[in-house]
Amino acid sequence: MKKQGFSLPELLITLSILILLTTLTIPNYKTFLTQAKTQTQRSKLQRALAYARSAAMLRGIKVTLCGATKDHQQCTDHWRNGVLLFTDENGSATITSTKQILHVITSQEQDGTLHWRSSFKLNYLQFQPTGRPNGKNGTFWYCEKNASAPSWALVVNLAGRTRLLTNVTDLKKLTCS
Repeated sequence: MKKQGFSLPELLITLSILILLTTLTIPNYKTFLTQAKTQTQRSKLQRALAYARSAAMLRGIKVTLCGATKDHQQCTDHWRNGVLLFTDENGSATITSTKQILHVITSQEQDGTLHWRSSFKLNYLQFQPTGRPNGKNGTFWYCEKNASAPSWALVVNLAGRTRLLTNVTDLKKLTCS
């Protein structure tokens, strides 16, 4: 007569191999997820900056990026609630009923904090119809939760183009507080 099924030793060996593989892969999976989320945030910001620059040139008007309030309807001094991108004909860097919100990156999409620092210490970035920032360059940097140093930084130059910083020495100059 033929036996069907598995013996107890076979099941225990299979289960122990499965537990071992799971134990080894979970920490790497968490690291992978964190890196993927960080890269996604960088990509979203790079696309928003490129979109803001091209929208300013195509529409022939100023376009502003700023940190958003929790309801994503106004600009604020910090960037932890998300990012607003809007048309800004008069260059006031404030949202009114005549201005069109072009894009929003919400805080639910962020697993960390986005920071901005410009050469004129303004809390927003504004692109002119020429595609250049409003007379200033600056740096965006992203800090994961509980991190002491940024994961990455994007430098916006005077031509309105971005450059990625991943060099540890350059990133140490930026703080995550």
